[in-house]
Amino acid sequence: MLSLTQTRFIPNKARCYITDNKRLFLPLLLLISLAVPASREFTLQALSDAFFQVSVFVAATLLIYYYLIDKLPQLQRRYLRARSGILEVSFA
Repeated sequence: MLSLTQTRFIPNKARCYITDNKRLFLPLLLLISLAVPASREFTLQALSDAFFQVSVFVAATLLIYYYLIDKLPQLQRRYLRARSGILEVSFA
């Protein structure tokens, strides 16, 4: 079975565009989902849930990080950088 980029009907220039810009398919799919009235409500609900979940995760992570920095001063960046660059990267 031939794939989309192996067919003879697609010129080389278009073939390169398709393979080089695969990451454009998701935003295009989202825009189409928002434009179609039947899928608009579902798409907006999924996007808002994802945004909320990421926001809560980042807030919780920062809360834990700042609590640990307050209680354990040896986790501060200056200490980790002076101690070892690998410790700094692994803690991050």
